[in-house]
Amino acid sequence: MSGNIGANPVDATLRGAGTGQALIDALMEEGKREGWSKLYWVTRQNNPARKLYDRFGEADDYVRYRISL
Repeated sequence: MSGNIGANPVDATLRGAGTGQALIDALMEEGKREGWSKLYWVTRQNNPARKLYDRFGEADDYVRYRISL
């Protein structure tokens, strides 16, 4: 089992205040308690929060495809 973080944008006035760090830390603890094998999320290439995400690990090589109907 794994955990997937959906879209959870942090309000611009709260960025840099530790909200994202606290969210990921809490999810990691929950995942460990629940026996998840991994935690993952998708973000945009130019997302400033990637500085935070990079502290937890490296981005993988998955590519997302989307078809508009």
